[in-house]
Amino acid sequence: MARAEKDKAGGLLAKAVGKSKEVAGSVLGNEDLMQEGQIHQQKVEAEKDAAKAEAATQQREAEAAVAVDQRQLEAERRRLDAELVQEHQEDQIERTHRAKIAAAEAEAHNKKAAAERQQSAQDKALTQDEAEALRQRRAEEAEAARVDHEAAEARETADALDASVNRHDT
Repeated sequence: MARAEKDKAGGLLAKAVGKSKEVAGSVLGNEDLMQEGQIHQQKVEAEKDAAKAEAATQQREAEAAVAVDQRQLEAERRRLDAELVQEHQEDQIERTHRAKIAAAEAEAHNKKAAAERQQSAQDKALTQDEAEALRQRRAEEAEAARVDHEAAEARETADALDASVNRHDT
């Protein structure tokens, strides 16, 4: 049997005893027994009220403990929420930082590639200019060789004419 049930049973028994004394005192004309029975009943009522007050106090203490636990849990939840927000912000900062680094690296790579393309184009332009200059030099050398050949032929013709004129003159 639980304590509350024992207390209730004991309280009913004690109240019955008090009522019995009061009735017996009234029937017997014993004022002291009648008062003892009333006092006994008042004591039972006082104990009952005290038990109720104690139970109410225990209930309030339990509710207060629950409220404290709830406040602690809420404080912990807010702390964890703040921690999550901070972690999210740190992650966002890290992602932004990595993105900036990646963008800077990509820009550097693009600038390097553009510089290499420009250098290659300049090299190709120089190579084309050099090829054009070489072609012109060869054409000029060919022209010079042709002119030299014509000059040599003209000298041979002049020498042949001089020899012919000298033979006629002699």
